[in-house]
Amino acid sequence: MINIQHLDKRYGRTIVLQDLSVDLNKAGITAILGPNGSGKTTLLKCLLGLVIPDCGEIYFDQQTIRDQHSYRQKISQVSQIGHFPENLSAEELIKMSTDIRPGASRVGELIDLFELDPELKKKMGHL
Repeated sequence: MINIQHLDKRYGRTIVLQDLSVDLNKAGITAILGPNGSGKTTLLKCLLGLVIPDCGEIYFDQQTIRDQHSYRQKISQVSQIGHFPENLSAEELIKMSTDIRPGASRVGELIDLFELDPELKKKMGHL
């Protein structure tokens, strides 16, 4: 699904990513762990097309992401710290997300998988 080959990224003289190669072959949730300054955020920004790597290639479904943006409809990122309106329910937030991103047809399946039904009516400020 996602194939990263020999990715490099520098900010000035600081090397953030160096010769990073990895395959993420299955759909699902992937966690990227590491200490502060290890390049996690830069890698995510490269995957999302927000930062252009200095060299290397990122492939999504065997096609380079360079100069093509349609893959972004199939990839998401959730930050560790989300700032959501406290008066919205979890259900309302999910609905808003699916309105923004058409094709999110697996919402019910994911709600069941993560057993979120009891939390759907709760306001974000109480979660």
